[in-house]
Amino acid sequence: MLGLSDLKAAIVELRQAGTSGRVYFYAPAERGGPLRHGHVRVQEGRHCLIEYAHKGNDEAIAEIAGMTFLKIVFMPVDDGAAFTASNPALPIDVLIERLSPPPEPASDPRPEAAGEVIRDMPGAMPPMQADAPPGNVLSDSQWQALRRDAVGILGQFYGSAAEKKVMEAAARYSPHEDPILFLDACRQQLAMMIGAHKADALLAPLYDRITQ
Repeated sequence: MLGLSDLKAAIVELRQAGTSGRVYFYAPAERGGPLRHGHVRVQEGRHCLIEYAHKGNDEAIAEIAGMTFLKIVFMPVDDGAAFTASNPALPIDVLIERLSPPPEPASDPRPEAAGEVIRDMPGAMPPMQADAPPGNVLSDSQWQALRRDAVGILGQFYGSAAEKKVMEAAARYSPHEDPILFLDACRQQLAMMIGAHKADALLAPLYDRITQ
């Protein structure tokens, strides 16, 4: 597992480089619920937005600070789009300070990290580790509808090639067993055509459907 210090380190790198990007995080489900996920968007290493479960900044930070993570993914983003979110932007130094993990007890040292921090994400996210808990498991009708709707959205930009793009994503990540990772792979395809910001907006209803 990855810890809070790993998430903080990824954000600190963006501050030091003065660049823009998104740091995505994926955490185990709570009490049989859906896989928890969100991201911190950083602009020019100075300001950031937190997007997590439609929560306000204080509530989101408090919950994130108590998480361990299955995966942390950095995606460079420099699309020039203005911040648009329900939460106000925070100075990055404020967020980094609030994400400082408490000292770990000497009697219970942190084991070697079994998770993975990924930078400059390739065309699709690497698969979850075999021992990672699954995300939402959808019924046959639910995942078929999810795949069909993904084809419809990508079809606006890929035309007849959308079916192939979605099938490639489904071959990597089953919409039935790993719907979030399946949508992440579709998002990557869409972002290459229209940018990450617009891809997020178009696919948000599909993410909401499987995380509510």
